[in-house]
Amino acid sequence: MKIGFVSRFGLIRALSAESIFRKYAKLGLISAEVYSAGVEECDKSCDTLVEVLLELGFEVDGLKVRHIEEIPYDRLDILITLAPEARDRCPYLQSHKRREHWNVDEVSILSRDNIKKTIKSIEANVKNLLRI
Repeated sequence: MKIGFVSRFGLIRALSAESIFRKYAKLGLISAEVYSAGVEECDKSCDTLVEVLLELGFEVDGLKVRHIEEIPYDRLDILITLAPEARDRCPYLQSHKRREHWNVDEVSILSRDNIKKTIKSIEANVKNLLRI
């Protein structure tokens, strides 16, 4: 299974979703290739996100901000959009067996508390998707 999480910039929301999904897929013995990306270019990184993910017990190895053109979009089985910009700009493809939009607010102020709130929201959605 190939799953992709796409947000506006592929930074906070998409990277969080990738990390969270990897953890729960591993715990559930689910074999999956997990990708995250943004529909807009982003040359930023967020060290605070990495710190918070590690603090909450999520893996960060291999997490990298990517543009949607850098992932195998046309081979994804599941596409999850995390921002209205992603939902509106990600083309519908027949190869996508499932497509969902999770309404996750953009983190406007990069504080630890705001990042944790976003992570908890995404974690709840991932658990629901995996029926945990």
